[in-house]
Amino acid sequence: MKKSLLSLCFSVAAVAAMADGGAKPLIKTFKQNPPGGKDSLEAPLMASAAPKTQDTLFVLPSDPTEIPYYENHIYKLRLDSIKSEIPMDYNEYVQNHIDLYAFKRRGLVSRMLGVGRYYFPIFEKYLKEEGLPVELKYLPVIESALTPTAVSRVGATGLWQFMYGTGKMYDLDVNYYVDERRDPVASTIAAVQFLSDLFDRYSDWLLVIAAYNCGPGNVDKAINKAGGSTNFWDIRPFLPRETANYVPAFIAATYAMTYAPLHNIEMAEATFNLETDTILVNKSVSLAKIANVLNVSAEELNLLNPKYRKHVVNATASNPQELVLPKNAKEYFASLNTSILDQAVVKLASFSSREQRQQIDDEFVSLLKNKKRKSAITYYKVRSGDNLGSIAAKNKCSVADLKSWNNLRSNRIVSGQRLKVYGSKQEFLASVKKSQPKTYKVRSGDTLSTIAEKFNGMTVDKLKKINNIKNAKSIRPGTVLRVS
Repeated sequence: MKKSLLSLCFSVAAVAAMADGGAKPLIKTFKQNPPGGKDSLEAPLMASAAPKTQDTLFVLPSDPTEIPYYENHIYKLRLDSIKSEIPMDYNEYVQNHIDLYAFKRRGLVSRMLGVGRYYFPIFEKYLKEEGLPVELKYLPVIESALTPTAVSRVGATGLWQFMYGTGKMYDLDVNYYVDERRDPVASTIAAVQFLSDLFDRYSDWLLVIAAYNCGPGNVDKAINKAGGSTNFWDIRPFLPRETANYVPAFIAATYAMTYAPLHNIEMAEATFNLETDTILVNKSVSLAKIANVLNVSAEELNLLNPKYRKHVVNATASNPQELVLPKNAKEYFASLNTSILDQAVVKLASFSSREQRQQIDDEFVSLLKNKKRKSAITYYKVRSGDNLGSIAAKNKCSVADLKSWNNLRSNRIVSGQRLKVYGSKQEFLASVKKSQPKTYKVRSGDTLSTIAEKFNGMTVDKLKKINNIKNAKSIRPGTVLRVS
């Protein structure tokens, strides 16, 4: 999708030296001539005295100043204990990145644990609503180090590091005053939709994570070069170098954020208030001036409202905008009279359409236009007050079309939801036929009935026949079924 802001391709050769240079291991090991070996007379005694893995696997270090070192099999056991739909594979590539977080980047992990108390609940909410693994909340750890205003060297922006074109495809507004790629909620909704679309394409979470980084085109090429294998570790040598390290980095980040206490990494205090409220303003106000009126830090107000590029809320009576405030500041805001609030009002500069385009990126605008001309599908972002009938009327289609195109079982839609809209029924059928996968990996909670519903023209009987299934209860998560 783009180049990540946080490059994780560093050498970790110093880790062993650090471990041997004074840090006492929590689990004592013997790398050479281990006592109790097959030629040792003390083997029975040492076997009975040896620490048990299950007893020490999650034991906190006794010395809070210690930087613990563990044997590799301990890391593997801990990763295996993370119950997730995403395979937490362990190998030398993952270990290299674990070492990076556990030794070299301890301060960064500490900071991210602190600000994660604010961002992770947002990520979890929308991941759960879409039925995606909550561990995907750690993608912004390697994308942006949980910094909403982060910008990579190629222009990827925000917590989830959206490029301009991809952001526009998922309805993220970008203009002179606002960049929703930097908004925690808007960008998370877009990222969840993007990840969901990628899973529909690959049915494999490691491939989804790889495609999120380098785009599905590069993943498809790597699959072809690997002889059609859809195993990430098989196609890894054929992926861009950054992506080859991106998936191991994700697994390592999940490990580091889950087991930080076992490495004596403490959670740092966030530099902004974690308890917030959102209000609507109907006048354009300066964040610095409103901070002065409310007697809060301008820096904190900027952190809580990162989408406003110029630190100005570009609101009008007809187009009110959200303003996130520390919880205690909201009550004070409500008590202020209009004349005091008017002190924060600013006059917005006027820009032509061309000038606004130049402020973002003309190249990406051009790419987006070309992409949309070639695509048979558009997306509609549900707004407050919308219903399927009104959306169908706007897009010159029927409610039944919308439900079919988006696999909707009822007429219920929510604000912010993204709906697929096809130019015609013929284009929809052609798109379904083209994108129809040949296999499907069973997920937790799946049944033959729910799987059959996902694929046009598929039935339970067909699934049983083409997969030689005699007992419908025999399918398990991870089973790969033929669906065409």
